[in-house]
Amino acid sequence: MRVLLICAVAEEARASVRRLGPTKKVAIGPYPHCVTSDSRHASVHFTAMAAGIGEAAAASATATALALDPSIALVINAGIAGGFAPRIGVGQVVIADQIVAADLGAEESGAPGTLIPLSAMGYDGGDIACDPALVRRAAALTDASVGMILTVSTITANEKRIDNFVRTHPTALAEAMEGHGVAVAAQAHGKPFLELRTISNPVGVRDIGSWSIDEAFDALSDAIYTLLYSPDSDRLVQ
Repeated sequence: MRVLLICAVAEEARASVRRLGPTKKVAIGPYPHCVTSDSRHASVHFTAMAAGIGEAAAASATATALALDPSIALVINAGIAGGFAPRIGVGQVVIADQIVAADLGAEESGAPGTLIPLSAMGYDGGDIACDPALVRRAAALTDASVGMILTVSTITANEKRIDNFVRTHPTALAEAMEGHGVAVAAQAHGKPFLELRTISNPVGVRDIGSWSIDEAFDALSDAIYTLLYSPDSDRLVQ
């Protein structure tokens, strides 16, 4: 099984593959910061890309990698995220059953900060349901919580926006910045995909010095290792 791991930054990519065995550096198209498995005998071959921050960067990197290597069997957007407390806690693993571009839409007239989704405007897009069977298998392997992950272009830092997200997306567990772009590109190429995040901080806490980044990276390393290298990993994609 060939797996593509799309991360925003190099630190996430390194954490994702930390336990996966020997790696070698590769370039994929114009993306120089990639590593791939350096073993010919492993049943899972992975490539991890540091795509850059944000949905557009993630979509571009994912589409490029899939166009260059059609044998990729699974795409995983992996990284750390902010969690909506008390629904989810720091250090926990989240797998998306739904990925929503939470900034995509229109602002409601007379209610600044309240967004109208594309669906309410008569358009498609902005809301992607993940394969339920794949999500169930991945969550069972990693002991992850399953719920909506919001893709945002601006990290949430105020209570009004948090309250709006909690009210309008009652199953949202986390927010990050790349998942929707990865999912759009994977769907366009007909590839199964997951968004797997580990929580480094509650949504709204902008003091990065207080984030539990090392704890989240450790959880990310463990989750990706378990997902790809457990005895049941070969049945992940069916």
